[in-house]
Amino acid sequence: MFSIVKNVVPISWKTAIRKRFQSEVYKTPGIDQAIIRKIEELEKSVFQLQPEIIIPTNEIKKGILQQWQFPNIPVPRNLSVSKHDYMYQFLKQHYNDSSKAYIEYITSGAHMMNILMNIAKQTGKPFYKTKAFLDFASGYGRLTRYTSELINPKQIWISDIKQGAVEFQVEKFGVNGILSSEDPDAFHLTKQFDLIFVGSLFSHLPDETFGRWLQRIYDLLNDDGLLIFTVHDQSLKENLFLQKQNIVFVPVSEEVNLLSKDGCLPGTQYGMTYVSEDYVNAQIQNLKPKPMQYRRFKKGMWELQDLYIISRKFREDLAGLEM
Repeated sequence: MFSIVKNVVPISWKTAIRKRFQSEVYKTPGIDQAIIRKIEELEKSVFQLQPEIIIPTNEIKKGILQQWQFPNIPVPRNLSVSKHDYMYQFLKQHYNDSSKAYIEYITSGAHMMNILMNIAKQTGKPFYKTKAFLDFASGYGRLTRYTSELINPKQIWISDIKQGAVEFQVEKFGVNGILSSEDPDAFHLTKQFDLIFVGSLFSHLPDETFGRWLQRIYDLLNDDGLLIFTVHDQSLKENLFLQKQNIVFVPVSEEVNLLSKDGCLPGTQYGMTYVSEDYVNAQIQNLKPKPMQYRRFKKGMWELQDLYIISRKFREDLAGLEM
């Protein structure tokens, strides 16, 4: 069973401002929305004045080095970040501090790279030997700045539904880029990959497209390859689940409070998704040809999202994988 939860709005600075102006002092009808519109207009104007590419100061670079916990991964040479990057904007809003947001953005990318390297090493194929890697729903390259320095960028394919994100990575990191689509059947890519990573896409898809996208991406996996993806487990929002429900979809996009030239996907297509392992297992069992094995690691990515690994064939090394 699945359900759609309505009227759930992400907490943001705009929400806080609305609450503030609903005080006794501001009872005039309409003043609340008028003020909010003015603030939004001002925010857009400030955003347009910002440089397209964010370059860290020496102080921020020092902060990155101080927090670096990845001995096997060098700090990337290319530290430029697009101002249109939704993840950077989200972190900036979360911390209310651009320096903290930038450091978290860079180090969280290293965290992702570290996990992929660990999986690749334990399954008998170190990442640097990967011949074809796909980062699907790649955003603006939080991970690509690392992968492109560990293997030849021409062996890396990235895909995202936001054209600006694809163009940024192709230009800055020299990788192959392909624009994604809203409909899985409209995504035209036939190349086979050794390793596919899908970070935080299935944590936003409704039931209608969850399985279809999983099948479409699985089609791109070669016989010896691994497909790695993340989800929000139901334990994160247990209060939203009714008896026998396996998926809950909240049709509100976290992108609505962010700015970008790419625009915002509608919440009905890209919201917040929480699933049980039974649900994910059912989607995996429906794949054709049927995978012989999968592993789940609770909160294996960012200490938040569950990590799933799918293999077309049974592998002893995957069965013994430790995270």
